[in-house]
Amino acid sequence: MLGYFLFFLVIGRCLMLENKEMALKIIFFAIFVFSALRYGIGYDYYTYLWCCSPNSEGVERFELIPRILAVLSQMSFPYLFFILTSLFISYFYYMGIKKGGAKCTLEVLFYIGFPFFFLDQLGIIRQGMASAIVFLAIAMKYSKYEGYRLLSLRAVLLILAVLCHKSAILSIFILLPWEKVSQKFLWIMYIGSLMIGSLITSFLDAVLSMDFLMELGFIDENDTEYAMDYFHREAHGEGKIIKWLIYLIGVLSLFLYDRLVRKVEKNAYYIGVLVFGISLYALFSYNSTLSKRFCMFFFSSSIFIVPQIFSAFKLSNKFYTSMCALLFMLQVYIGSFNVRPQDNNGSSVTYPYRTYIDKCIK
Repeated sequence: MLGYFLFFLVIGRCLMLENKEMALKIIFFAIFVFSALRYGIGYDYYTYLWCCSPNSEGVERFELIPRILAVLSQMSFPYLFFILTSLFISYFYYMGIKKGGAKCTLEVLFYIGFPFFFLDQLGIIRQGMASAIVFLAIAMKYSKYEGYRLLSLRAVLLILAVLCHKSAILSIFILLPWEKVSQKFLWIMYIGSLMIGSLITSFLDAVLSMDFLMELGFIDENDTEYAMDYFHREAHGEGKIIKWLIYLIGVLSLFLYDRLVRKVEKNAYYIGVLVFGISLYALFSYNSTLSKRFCMFFFSSSIFIVPQIFSAFKLSNKFYTSMCALLFMLQVYIGSFNVRPQDNNGSSVTYPYRTYIDKCIK
């Protein structure tokens, strides 16, 4: 519990700083330290730890960039992998918020609090790395670069994302000119995906068994069994709450489209990317694994939009901060019931927070 308390204490102190750029740097440094020192936090933590152990062949299934980091960890000490990947993910999210954001400290709070982002990506590390790069590519849309130079830069980022996790190939859709897509078309896409998603569930059994989904990294052999088990029923608990929160964010983004775009012109692009991601989520909503993995590359644009939605409804920053903290604590609470074979002495996927330093001392 002490680790979470200190983490929140640093975040809270930074929110009181007048220099928001400095506050953003300190918050991401805290995120890096929290992530880098963790032990056992994140569903696939122990799998990655085994892959990074000397003489392990688990790295053979990794894409190029995480494989290099894993090999370096095998040559030194296994926990180096978590240090390097934490630095990697934190840096790209920091740069994305710095370049594309308008309310940086509020945006980083949403990144910390909402599932799909910080806490979830402590488990799905390779896809977390890819998602961080894609987020920067989204934010770079309105950088100082233009034309083919901008397109080339963003294309390079997407290639790097694919070299972290093959499923990032789907993120090529962020290169479409979403700022030119009308609000009416976005509504049609959103509502249509909700309707179609409820009608195609009878065909998803066949889709789940297709080898190309494994080859692209959307699911692996372990995910297949999990997905088939949950295929015919909706998620419960946290998953069901998050599902409706995601849909609500989509509705509010479209409802406030004109107001948000008048206030910040680049919101047209961010909302387009966001609605596309939520539409993918809706199409595969009866499969929690696929819906999340199809959606997450695009949903990161919500980091820019959600704080502005709260502002549009004239809700206070204190209320917004409380909601982000509540979502974070909900993830910790739900995750505390998820116990793996390696967990002992009351530990779980998210609780209590512990470090590999403690493990080494013992």
